[in-house]
Order: sequence, then C-alpha cells, then structure tokens
Amino acid sequence: MRQNCWSCLCSPLPIIIAASPEDDYARRTCRFTELMEQACHNRTTTTKTCADVLTTLPVPFFMGRTMKQVTILLATLLFASVPPAIAAQTHIVSETPTNITVVTPGVILVDFERVAFGNLRFNVPEGVSTTVTVHFGEALSSGRVDREPPGTVRYARCDVMLKGDRPVVAAPPADPRNTEQATDKHPPAVLTPAEWGVVLPFRWVEIEGWSGELRPEHIQRQAAFSSAWDDKAASFQCSDEMLNQIWDLCHYSIKATTFAGVYVDGDRERIPYEADAYLNQLSHYATDNDIQMARDTYDWLMEYPTWPTEWAPHMVFMAYADWMHTGDREWLAERYDALKSKLLMERVG
Repeated sequence: MRQNCWSCLCSPLPIIIAASPEDDYARRTCRFTELMEQACHNRTTTTKTCADVLTTLPVPFFMGRTMKQVTILLATLLFASVPPAIAAQTHIVSETPTNITVVTPGVILVDFERVAFGNLRFNVPEGVSTTVTVHFGEALSSGRVDREPPGTVRYARCDVMLKGDRPVVAAPPADPRNTEQATDKHPPAVLTPAEWGVVLPFRWVEIEGWSGELRPEHIQRQAAFSSAWDDKAASFQCSDEMLNQIWDLCHYSIKATTFAGVYVDGDRERIPYEADAYLNQLSHYATDNDIQMARDTYDWLMEYPTWPTEWAPHMVFMAYADWMHTGDREWLAERYDALKSKLLMERVG
C-alpha cells in the first residue's frame, strides 16, 4: 500500500488546478484526483509525498500542461526511487551476414536477412586503423539503405573509429524518445542493459570507408532476444506457400519483439500498452513455451499503467489468459485484489 500520498493533495491542488487549461474548479479537482489515482494505483510503497515532489519543481513547470501530463510526470517522480518491475531475461545473439555486396567503390551493403533489434560488432583485421560511416536501415531504396524511409521505418547512421587491436561495437546515439525516464508524456521507457550499447531495429547496413574486402568474420549483428525463446517450440506447414510465409513472418515478429524483456510498442516509446500486451501475450503463447514475459509485462503495467481508459480492462484479460494457459491460481491470487481496480467500477453511474 502507498504511504502518505493522498493526505498531502490539498496543498499542491491549487497550484496544479490553477495552471490547468480546464475551466471548472470543482470538476478539475475531481479530475486531478482521478488521474493521480490512475497514475499511482497499485505502485510499490513510497515514503515520498506529492508535496515532496512539488517542492523540487518551479511553478512555471505546470503552466500550459494538461492534467494528464502533470499527473503522469508526478507519478513517475513520486516513485522514482522505487525499483521498477522486473523484465524477463534477454540476451545478445551474434549473427553473421547472409550477403555482403560492393554496391559502388568504397561502399559495401551488408544484409542480415531479417530485421532485429541490435547493433554491430566489427572484428577488425590486425593493422587496420580507419574511420567508417555506418548506415543502419530497415528498408532499401534503389539498392541502397533508404535514408528517408516512410512512417516509422527506421534509419540511423554513425561514424566509427576502427582499430585492429580490439573489437568495436557500432551504434548510433540513443533516441531520446524511446529512452525517456522522467517525462510528462508517458510512463518511463523500458531500458535495455547499458553494457549492450544502443540497440535499434535494422536489417541492412551500408558501410562507407572500409579498406579491402569485408568478410563475414569481420562483422556480426549483436541481436537481442528473449533468453528463453525456443525456435522449435512451435511450427506450421501447409500446402499454401503464402500461408507458410505469413506464419513465418508472424512467428519471427514475436521473437524479434522480445528484445526488451517485456512487450513494448516496438521502437516508438519502448513502453508496454495494455491492449497491445494482451495480443502479444496470446501470440507468444502460440509460438513459444515461455510464460514469464507475459507475466513480467503484466507486473510492469500494474506498476506503470498507461492512460487510455479502454486499455485498463485488458489487464483482466491478461490475467484470465494466464490462468487459462497455466492453471496457476497462486500467481493470480497474489494479484487478484489489485486487479479489481482495472474494472473501473468507480466510474459506473
């Protein structure tokens, strides 16, 4: 249970409500309390109070922000010292290229066949000392890595100093959007282990400035996946090749999106969302024997819920799916009382 959180709301309320663009004081008071309850509900015990957090923030901080933005940030700061929910075990897998092509003098295209979240490891030949430019991409355009892909298709680049006396990991700078921790836009991003370096989704890399022949032993993709993933846990085969390809795409997509240890939204904000997580859970059950990632995602979302009203009840679906899949009442019993809040019964009538 929380300690001393709601007892201190009276003091900060005038500051927050006055700064809100909404116009009815009574309605704003009720709405703030409701949003703060949603943002903090079922989080781990804390001795901090809202007032403690507010004293560290200047009053102009609240100006122009919506109540949702204020409450998400306050909840994040309020529980900043509490250890986050635990994510499932993940690991790095070294993958060799399936194809290496010289597309033009001084430019080499490397294909890893499928997209994965990861980075590059160069095993530089002895005596080599040079700087190369690396382009990472999920898409090609006219046989080259697409520098301006559409929508959320990813592209990034970095310059890397290579020396033949040690391996070098190549990765672009971290994207602030999917590594944010204290933000008023959404719960904190799920971070991958610092020792991995930055990871991003890519299939192709284009390398400029490499001297001589680039062989498969010179370069590997360090791809991140669930440690528990078993490629042979599920299979599908039929007489329709199109259906076989669809199965293969779906099966691998579930594997590739286990990189964070919980079901995140791909590479946008790298946070779990309840409804997306429920679909991921069912798909994971159909493609692998692992149940832990779904459970860890559930616990993460109880610690860091998102804001859409219609998303919260999906936690009930996740808990029910776990029970139907595993028959484990003990796991469910420990979470049952907290789960009742996701019915949103306080909003009835």
